[in-house]
Parts: sequence; structure tokens; C-alpha cells
Amino acid sequence: MPIKKILFYILYTGTVTCFSYLVALVFIKDPMLRKIKAKINNHQRYRIKPVNYPHAWMMKMNDRYIEKTNIKRYIGFMDLPLLLALELGIIVIIFFWVIIKGGSITSALLLALFAAMIPLFALDFLAAYNLEKTQKDLASFVSVLARWSSVKNNVFYAFEKALESGLNEPLNTFVRDLTVQVRCGINPEDALDLFSNRLGDREFKDAILNIKQNVRFRGDANTLLTNMESRFYRMQEERNKRKISTLGDRTMIVCTIASVLGLAMYFLKSNDKISNFYLHDPSGKILLVVLYCLFLFGMILFMNITKIKE
Repeated sequence: MPIKKILFYILYTGTVTCFSYLVALVFIKDPMLRKIKAKINNHQRYRIKPVNYPHAWMMKMNDRYIEKTNIKRYIGFMDLPLLLALELGIIVIIFFWVIIKGGSITSALLLALFAAMIPLFALDFLAAYNLEKTQKDLASFVSVLARWSSVKNNVFYAFEKALESGLNEPLNTFVRDLTVQVRCGINPEDALDLFSNRLGDREFKDAILNIKQNVRFRGDANTLLTNMESRFYRMQEERNKRKISTLGDRTMIVCTIASVLGLAMYFLKSNDKISNFYLHDPSGKILLVVLYCLFLFGMILFMNITKIKE
């Protein structure tokens, strides 16, 4: 078997295995799976420092695909350089695989770009899933903070006690990282900024501004959190009335896009005339490239429109 084909099968098997493991960790609530995850997490140290990449686009990618997805909870060693290396590896392998199969350079490049977007799609879904879960838990979380702040007028004491009370994921990971960062000497305001940014909720981001002012001027934390509690419960009631489901809408759109792609592949495989025109006729090849470019552009546009906004 050629070495390039072996590399392709290794990449394919590894990608399927990693994403199957990721999906299982997110959606399956099984004691054995939790034990496996706990053993993996025991090897991780949670002294997390805010990253600082030299370029703005790197910071945006880290924010979108690393921080908001909480991917390090499932793959502890994942970071932006590794993600970029994975994307580059997918592009290179798919590109040469298509060239070996007799495809043109243009089609090979387009297919490689499409394959490289699949992990980004999966991470966008994970970020949307985390956002919906945290929005449902924010009201009860602020309520717990308010109760503990009445015991001791210290916001970070309330965060630590809320963590001990048992929070749902991913909020539990976000709060744990916040408390560890503060213990390790990171500026509390910087830690709060990173915390609110990972949650991705605009209203909570505004609330964090008030908490930062409270920390800076040592105000009455209990009064602040009590007022925030009633505000977030009102917002949760409004969300329940409107029944907003970003993840559900996104899933429906992606399923529609995937069905279009599947239907196109079906016609290319089942109809000889269509297959000969698009795969062998020069005019058909040009038209196929144009259609594929439009499809790829539509996917990129969809990802930018539906991404989590501040």
C-alpha cells in the first residue's frame, strides 16, 4: 500500500476517533465515561494564564475555538498552535490525495479547504452548546453567589463556595479556572474579563463590569449580587417565553446544507450523464468549481453570521 494512502487512513481514523470521543464526553452521561475523563484530567494542571498571541486574528481564533468551546476540558493539551497544525495537516493530506486520484489543482485545493472547515464547524457547535447551557444556569448561579456573599463580603469567596456547591458544566470549569487564576496571582480584573468572555453572554458581560467595580472599590457585594439575581431571573423568564434555541436553529441549517451536499453526490454517482458532464467535460468542470466555490463561500458566511457574538 502506498505511503500516502497509509497516511490518509491514519489521519481519517484519528480524526473520527478524536471527534467521537469529544461528542461522547459532551453528550453521554455515563459513570464509566466520567471515570475515564477524570483519569485524564488528573494529569492536567489548572494554573491557566491568559494567552497573548502577537496577531489579532490569532487572538480571535483562540477566543472562538479554544476559550468559548472549553475544548481543554476534553483535550487538555489542545491550544491554538495545535489547532492550526491540525488544519494545515488536513489541507496538505487531502490536497495530495486528490492530486493522486487524478483531480485538478483547483479541485484539490477546494476539497482540502472544505475538509479543513469540518473541525471548525464542530467547534462552533460546541461553543453554541456551551452558550445555551450557561444561559440556562446563570440565574441559579448568581443566586448562589448572592447567598454566599451574605456570609462574607467578598466576590471571590462567593465564587469559591459556589464551585463547592456543584455547578453544571461548562460553568463549573469556567468558575474553577477563575478561582485558580486569582489564587495564582493573576490580576482579578483580568481573570474576570476572561471568565465573562468565555461565557459569551452579553448581559453577564455587563454584570462582570459591575463586579469589577465592586472589587476595585470594595463595595457591598451582597447588594450588588442580590440585584443581579432578580435581573437574571427576569431574563431567564423572557428566554423561556420566547423559546430561543440558537443551537437548534444552527443544527437545522447545517442539516439542510449537508442534505444539499449529499444530494449532489448522489446525482454524480447515480447518473452517468451528469457524472460525465461535471467530471470529464471541460465546461462541466469549470461549472462544478464555480458551484463549489459558491457553496464554500456560503458555509463561511454561515459560520460568521451564526458565531457567538459579544
